[in-house]
Amino acid sequence: MSYRGVRGVNFLSVHADNRLAIAAGKLFTPMPYRRAKMAYRPGEFTSRVIRTQFEIRGEAREADRGSLEAFLLERYRLYAADRSGELLRADVQHPRWRTQSVDAKLECNRLGDEFDLGFSATPELAHFSPGVPAKFGSFVQAKV
Repeated sequence: MSYRGVRGVNFLSVHADNRLAIAAGKLFTPMPYRRAKMAYRPGEFTSRVIRTQFEIRGEAREADRGSLEAFLLERYRLYAADRSGELLRADVQHPRWRTQSVDAKLECNRLGDEFDLGFSATPELAHFSPGVPAKFGSFVQAKV
């Protein structure tokens, strides 16, 4: 999303499989954490809202600047609503994502159901990454 010309990620939900992390996240942030049992094995990921099989293609690399991948991955601000619905923002720090292209087959995709967002069962673009270390600053009102 973009707010006043600053692009960022708006978290509609954050699924986690660790009760302590969820409790801490809900206590200290406005992020919408939800419990979701998850399982990962090489080439397969399952949770209560998504089940996919995938085959990794190629070496890990950073997205080319200006590419669709960079547009989708390189976000350094996050947005979330507080309990009253007020939009909050926080700056994010992380190294550039290193991803690998994948051929993915979604067997189940209910990620958007709660928000009436219909997602295709066959993604046009998919990537794998073991993740990057990230940290975010304090949340403040977005209109500031």
